[in-house]
Amino acid sequence: MLLPELLRSGIHALRGPYLVPAVLGAAFLYVVASYVAAYRRLRHFKGPWLGRFSSLWMLSRIPPGRQGPIYGDVVRKYNPDGPFVRVGPNDLVTNSPDVIRRMSGARSTYKRSAWYHAVKFNPYGDSLLSQTDTAVHDRLKAKMSFAYSGKDVPGLEGLIDEQLASLVDLIRRNYISKDYDEATGTASYKPMNLNNAISFFTLDVIGRISYGKPFGYLAADRDVNNYLGILKLSMRTIVASCDILPLQAVFLNPLFLKYFGPKTTDKEGLGCLMKIAQDIVTTRYGPDAKDSDDMVGSFIRHGVTAEECEQEVLLQIPAGADSTAAGIKGTIMLLCQSPFAYRRLLQEIDETVRVNGLGDHQTISMELARTLPYLQAVIYEGIRLTPPFTGLLMKEVPEGGDTFDGEFVPGGTRIGVAIGAVLLREDLFGKDVHMFRPERFLECDEATSTRMRQTVELVFGYGRWMCAGKNIAFMELNKAYFELFRRFDMQLVNSRRPGREVTLNLVWHEDLFVKVTERKPIV
Repeated sequence: MLLPELLRSGIHALRGPYLVPAVLGAAFLYVVASYVAAYRRLRHFKGPWLGRFSSLWMLSRIPPGRQGPIYGDVVRKYNPDGPFVRVGPNDLVTNSPDVIRRMSGARSTYKRSAWYHAVKFNPYGDSLLSQTDTAVHDRLKAKMSFAYSGKDVPGLEGLIDEQLASLVDLIRRNYISKDYDEATGTASYKPMNLNNAISFFTLDVIGRISYGKPFGYLAADRDVNNYLGILKLSMRTIVASCDILPLQAVFLNPLFLKYFGPKTTDKEGLGCLMKIAQDIVTTRYGPDAKDSDDMVGSFIRHGVTAEECEQEVLLQIPAGADSTAAGIKGTIMLLCQSPFAYRRLLQEIDETVRVNGLGDHQTISMELARTLPYLQAVIYEGIRLTPPFTGLLMKEVPEGGDTFDGEFVPGGTRIGVAIGAVLLREDLFGKDVHMFRPERFLECDEATSTRMRQTVELVFGYGRWMCAGKNIAFMELNKAYFELFRRFDMQLVNSRRPGREVTLNLVWHEDLFVKVTERKPIV
């Protein structure tokens, strides 16, 4: 008897009261077989028990908003010596700089996994970050490199200086506290929401260098487009779609997007941000548009299409502004908790101002800032302890698999970066890895210091996948720390609980308030 006839006779025999139980039983056996197959695929890697069979462990980590610390903790618990811990049926995370460089090198055969498909604020296309086709990504990055490098944005440094001056003006206008106010004869206490103030600064920097004018956050001293609120509401869904492929299949399904996806006509949510990007691009690509020396102008001159530009504009706002803001806020918080480092930084700043004759209306140049050893150490130590991006950035193992330290990883496996674990490796940074101590970059030999700095810079990616705006971010960090601490003293309003750090790919700080006072140079 032929196989089709056997199947037909079997189904005929199951008609009636036996059909439904048989179908359910078959489905159950299929699910069990799938889970067993998933378990066996990566069974030799340690990790949480639930992660061996399903994505529920990864999903359960999202609601608390502690993505960075949690993946760091799980690596230290199950395999502190690395390089891998299993967190899902087909998912590993690594704390190895060597693995990260191998996956992202210019000649690497690894590719971006489906994780990247969901790293987008406009789900109807791809940006430089979400593009998984390596050839398309490389062509687009080449077109945009003139803008991100600053070559096509003359006076880039001065544009950042403008917004930094606006931040200083905002602080002096609204947030200077005084132990004794001569005008009123009393003390004045005006705590500043550091999360908002620094975010407003980096958002206006992006507006100025990318689109020719700031968004107006610093001038208004408020979240003018409810951008920060929209971002907080959106990130859990985005992270869930990145990490959990079944959810990605739902949220990015064309039918789902048709009925439930964001639209530019929405009054709230991601649709509002999409409308901002659409308006910018429509104006700049219109028939009467004039050439401009900003990043969008550079995109246009180098053949970036309107659709590609719209996607990139929407990426620049969170990726360019929020990541830099997170680094600045986190480092200021650490400095305020570390009196020795705080005072040593102020001493270097005051000495630099004195020796170079910097006037109050002059902003330190990037060329000079790079020569300040303690400032550079503060920047790297701040990034190390408060990495501004905690997304897993999962790559896919090429067909045929790969071997690391004698462990075989099957082809098609997703490997994510547990950046929090990378930056707390004792073999790289010393036994006191949890301590904010910039001196670690200065008291060692040059080779060790270089190795530590290169490891910290993995926060920005590596090789062909390196963040295109890395140099702009470093320019903002250098200038912000120098100019803010040159002029102001800052104290945490709540020393015991200075603020809650939320890490969901991006990082923000809730209830982070500081008392700001004018300061004089240390004698």
